Amino acid sequence: MAESDDGGLFAVSLTALASRRANPPPLIAEIGGLINLTSAQQLAAALDAAAHPSLQQPLEAVCAALNSQGAHASLETALLSASVPLDHAPAFSIAAMLRLLRQLPEPAFTCDLYKDVLDAGVNSLAPLLRKRLPPPHAALLDALGTAIGNVLCRTGIVDGAQPTADAEHERALRALVFALAPALLRPEPDANGIPPAERAAAERATRHWLRYHAQRQQFRKTGGAAAATEEQTQQPEPEKIVDRPSSPVKATSPTRGGGPGSLPSPSMSLPSPSSSARARGGALAMKSVSTAIASMFAREFGEVDGARKSVGTPTEVT
Repeated sequence: MAESDDGGLFAVSLTALASRRANPPPLIAEIGGLINLTSAQQLAAALDAAAHPSLQQPLEAVCAALNSQGAHASLETALLSASVPLDHAPAFSIAAMLRLLRQLPEPAFTCDLYKDVLDAGVNSLAPLLRKRLPPPHAALLDALGTAIGNVLCRTGIVDGAQPTADAEHERALRALVFALAPALLRPEPDANGIPPAERAAAERATRHWLRYHAQRQQFRKTGGAAAATEEQTQQPEPEKIVDRPSSPVKATSPTRGGGPGSLPSPSMSLPSPSSSARARGGALAMKSVSTAIASMFAREFGEVDGARKSVGTPTEVT
């Protein structure tokens, strides 16, 4: 991955911008926070405003302010410097994010993965990116996915791989995909966008990526990860034995066929567990399933320490 000598991206190198040590990169986290929208209609309006020609001149002032700040770039400070009202922050944040991505010396989805990304299915894209992206690109996409995933959760748009039942949700999602695809993907570093023949595949891959991160953030918000961590630290109480023999058993040699001291024969039925024991067993089984799912998400992104066996990638319905 090549980087320009001057840092190239708002005077901040990609490595510095996307360093895992920042966790998450401050500028990306700030952009996600400023897109403080709560409905699909608001998101669609902000995307329309971000693409409007009237935004270009003030956006230049915002980007100049970001460049002047260097490594400590703050979008909120840049908006204030350019006299942009904070109620316009979502549109300017989206526009700045798109420009930030387009100015990368190499796209976020690196050029050597371009064809593979276009061909990836809904279940194979995330593993592909985790295994083959350079660390700075992986960290940048992880932080960007977290920021946009939070926006999609707040606006009620979570399923990003197939059309939603709500028309407003689908309109906002299509607008987001249309804007993001050429910012994330291009076949060559100096290519001017995505070839028309490959545009549909690029937008489909962008939907897969958005859906993955939206579901990941939704999972976090439901407390699944916390439940898994709590379950891993707790051990079930030993089952208490309620039914005991009413009379002592003589110490005789065990034989088959019944009688005191005998072993149960294959034809003999053993006492069935009580209904309360069965209920507790079922609850523990469901907890184990939830734990496995939560641990899967946590392991994929390095959020749980310890060496555990992989349980695969999340199953998603196309």
